[in-house]
Amino acid sequence: MGTIFLSYAGADRQTATRLKAGLGAAGADVWQDVDEIRLGDRWIDTLQDALTRCSAYAILIGHGGIQRWVKLELSIALKRHFDTNGAFPIFPLRLPGVTPEDLPPFLSIFQAEMLPAEPSDHDYRRLAACFAAAGEQGAVIPLSPVCPYPGLESYTEATAEFFFGRQSETLEALARLGSTRDGTYRRWLQIEGPSGVGKSSLVQAGMIPAMRRGWIESRGGAEARNWAVALMRPGHEPLLNLAQSLSQALPGGSGFTALRRDLQSAPEALRDWCRERVPAGQRFLLVVDQLEEVFTLTEAKAGREQFDALLAAALGDR
Repeated sequence: MGTIFLSYAGADRQTATRLKAGLGAAGADVWQDVDEIRLGDRWIDTLQDALTRCSAYAILIGHGGIQRWVKLELSIALKRHFDTNGAFPIFPLRLPGVTPEDLPPFLSIFQAEMLPAEPSDHDYRRLAACFAAAGEQGAVIPLSPVCPYPGLESYTEATAEFFFGRQSETLEALARLGSTRDGTYRRWLQIEGPSGVGKSSLVQAGMIPAMRRGWIESRGGAEARNWAVALMRPGHEPLLNLAQSLSQALPGGSGFTALRRDLQSAPEALRDWCRERVPAGQRFLLVVDQLEEVFTLTEAKAGREQFDALLAAALGDR
């Protein structure tokens, strides 16, 4: 595995020191600044050199969040991670009380493990083994005792902590939504690929969790992270399934029956629903998973055309 660079806030120094000792006893080599930087050293150069030489990066996230100098270390680690196509692993370690939702957008695409308040020797050995395995395979393996594989099902938000190895694709997809580099605000993203390659997992376990943690807003300077997400499959009756997904995403309003009736008759119904039901400060995302079912399963031409008109009117509303 080589040496692991340990990054942490000053308030968590004692925890970091105990972590280094425990990992050292388990056979892992950990670089910690308090042991490596001496009086008179050019400490910024020392940190940069260590981040260049180390084989992996671990970051403790406590209640104080990620402070100024830790952000600098993290930015260097992220650049090296993506420059090497993941060969430089990153391990976010949450301290007790820190939830996955507290992680900044850049870290939300990595698996983050909760570090117990009083780690045991078993915890340290398991963590050291995970570091070693990631160094050999170029990917992080879950620390959780829960089986990380959902079988033939897609990964979802509920299993997002086990979804890894698709960070680059997640970032590439997110970069095509919202405010893009050419100044255009894009509201439609179409993901195509053969069956079984992981399109649904990429959206549900990769993109949606990152969006909820502020990824799209962070590029525009806003802090809003409040997303309402409607996830649907068209099936044989896309208008019925759309009404169900909208009702579940934002309950209340005029009710399912009236919404279904409006969606069947008015091309502007989805647009009007967004205007009326999505509160100020909240964002709305509609995920049409298996869009091809509109053509392969929907038999009624009128229903197919109405579904298309609803999407077009909503996307065209500025």
